Amino acid sequence: MYHRYKPKRKYKTLIKTIFTILLSIILIVVVFLQRSKLMFWKQDVSRLQVKIADAEKLADYGQRVEFFSSLAENTEKGKAQKPFDADIFLFSGKTYFLLGESYLGDGFSELFSDHRLFPINRRARDSFISALRDINKGIALSSGSISAEIRAVKAQIEYYLSYRPILEIASSVKSIALDNEPLPVELARFCALVIVLGGDRELGFKYLNARGGIGEDLKSELYLAALEYHSKMYTSAIMRYRKILSETDNDNFKKTALLGLIQIYHDQSLDKELIEEVARANEMFPDDNGVKMWVERLISFTNDKPALKNMFNTLIAQSESKNETEMPSE
Repeated sequence: MYHRYKPKRKYKTLIKTIFTILLSIILIVVVFLQRSKLMFWKQDVSRLQVKIADAEKLADYGQRVEFFSSLAENTEKGKAQKPFDADIFLFSGKTYFLLGESYLGDGFSELFSDHRLFPINRRARDSFISALRDINKGIALSSGSISAEIRAVKAQIEYYLSYRPILEIASSVKSIALDNEPLPVELARFCALVIVLGGDRELGFKYLNARGGIGEDLKSELYLAALEYHSKMYTSAIMRYRKILSETDNDNFKKTALLGLIQIYHDQSLDKELIEEVARANEMFPDDNGVKMWVERLISFTNDKPALKNMFNTLIAQSESKNETEMPSE
């Protein structure tokens, strides 16, 4: 009777084989499609990093916002597909961080040097909140060490959001400076700033000079002068601002240096020097809102100080007269 069941067994075996082959094909197709979807993350990372570096060089911050907004949309898809992938969340956090900085409308160094870093606008703040959320999740999911760049980005986001006390933020990046780890210049400057504000001036300035691109151009000198001001190294900051004024024909650099001097003289109650620099700024940049603000403040400040008021009025009148003389005739 064995021969009666043998064909049935062969048939069942054939069915099982076909089913196994079909199942294998389906699994291969699914894996292939999933892999294709994640090509963005696993195979194009180098290309994306190059594009990110190029986007960070764009002078048009509207274009930066457009690029990083599109990239952020793609990271959302990646997180949905791989909800436990640490690398995707860390990459997404960095993307939202760069989007937030793009919404600020200028680079960190320029904003800090011009005393325009705060307050943070709503769109930038929302992006920083998303960035911090993703980075924290990426760190929680990660089984390995977190790069110095991600640690610095996280600290800078916390600084923008006033998320933790400055001493805690400084402590979180201090090891980066102690190990003299390389970072992109803007991040290195930030780390130096919070370390100085956290009380370790020597380490902060040492790291800034080693990794912050100081001396490469006048922008870096303006940043250094601003940090010296925040460190209460007023004499050094004054000398640096004056040196910049004597070496540049760039109006933006001149204005930043002048406003830096004005702020120091105001804080140090050096009234004569303050009046002279405000008058000088009014002569050079009469339409600038920051300069106008200082003129208005001095009008009020000197109102009950006859000698200073006379000096101020005389210098302002001279600066306005020069501006009128230099105006082109119609």
